[in-house]
Amino acid sequence: MGTLQFVVGPINWKEGKGSGEKVNIESIVCEKAFKALIKGDREKHNQLLLQEVDKIVKKVEIIVLAQGSMTAFAPILARETGLNVLTCLESGIKAAGEVLSK
Repeated sequence: MGTLQFVVGPINWKEGKGSGEKVNIESIVCEKAFKALIKGDREKHNQLLLQEVDKIVKKVEIIVLAQGSMTAFAPILARETGLNVLTCLESGIKAAGEVLSK
């Protein structure tokens, strides 16, 4: 999940390699949230992202935020969805890979 296509687009996921399980990967890009943040409206930014997540929340087990700048949004997203939320900082990507490889 991210607010800019050029950030989310290049992420290369290995879909459950070695697990034998089908893994569903959903991508969300919400450029309207980025525009709200640039205008200084963090509340609208968060609201727009939560609306997008609501569309997929029943189809996923974890959410990875593709931008380090979204780290402050992670606890809000976790609280609102009840899901594990990882940031794309190195540890987040590593943890996502571990989850997907199980």
